[in-house]
Amino acid sequence: MLEIAQNGDIVLVEQIDRISRLKDDDWNSLKSIIKTKGLRVVSLDLPTSHQFSVVNDEFTGRMLSAINDLMLDMLAAIARKDYVDRRRRQKEGIVKAKSEGCYPGRPRDTRCSSFSIPLPSNSYLHPAEEYFNDAVGSKRPKSLPIICFPDGIS
Repeated sequence: MLEIAQNGDIVLVEQIDRISRLKDDDWNSLKSIIKTKGLRVVSLDLPTSHQFSVVNDEFTGRMLSAINDLMLDMLAAIARKDYVDRRRRQKEGIVKAKSEGCYPGRPRDTRCSSFSIPLPSNSYLHPAEEYFNDAVGSKRPKSLPIICFPDGIS
């Protein structure tokens, strides 16, 4: 959307936190793009962003722009803090539930567990597969193992 936006366009959002849960650097980058392109953010939950949409003099326009920029920054900081707090509380709750045996985690996806590929009798598990499994442990994505075909696939 930002690529095709033109000077004077309005970015309409339901709530400021929909565009502002970003980390500080990302938020500053987005703000910079919005300023550079001359866009205006209008949010339904920020009355000053749309209350005075038609301004007749430069002074009032600049004052409202400064107020809106300040409000956007404050709401972005609040939205980010709320996001981080919710994630932290969620992790704490999961740890507590796991320690009490109440949280089994997401059920295992068994849809592909019976899936198998017939392999030639001379194929074998490559030694690097064991090393790879040890090196990355449980973070390894579920994928096919490294299988060698000494005589090629026929």
